[in-house]
Amino acid sequence: MGIVKLNTGFNIEVDFNIAPFHKRLFAWCLDIFILIAYIMIIGKLLNGFLGDGWDADFGWISVLYWIPVLLYTLVCEVMLNGQTIGKKVLHIKVITIDGGQPSISQYLLRWMFKTIDFPYWLLFAVIQGNWPWYTIFFVFGGLVCFIYSAKSQRIGDLLAGTMVIDTRTQSSWQDTAFIAVEN
Repeated sequence: MGIVKLNTGFNIEVDFNIAPFHKRLFAWCLDIFILIAYIMIIGKLLNGFLGDGWDADFGWISVLYWIPVLLYTLVCEVMLNGQTIGKKVLHIKVITIDGGQPSISQYLLRWMFKTIDFPYWLLFAVIQGNWPWYTIFFVFGGLVCFIYSAKSQRIGDLLAGTMVIDTRTQSSWQDTAFIAVEN
């Protein structure tokens, strides 16, 4: 796990642990699980109330159904201070390169480039034969960027000026400065 040193406005250097790949992957998997659960539960409720053809008959309901899935990451990161539910569970967080709280425009940039970083839809297009086999290499663009960037940033992080850190520190009370006071 890498460590990044950031200077605060008070000329104090603060060390942050960069979130390791496995924590980011598990947070993403947890978020995907939450979205799938939403799709299944709300889909069954809508099937119960409106019948099986609700998505074709009521186009606006279908749009309303998919908006939370589309905006989940963006809304969670803005409302939960740089964390989705998966990131919160795994104690990782999005911060700026300077160590501060990202702005809404930075969250928006990260969110817009999420499908470019990990275009999992491209995998399905190749499997179904809609795209040539060699386009599968574009699926790994975000991963390659993550591996080779100094602060383990994906394309969206590089463009937005953000990075993901591990909020759980590995320090103990012995690591703090202790000064004996004379009586």
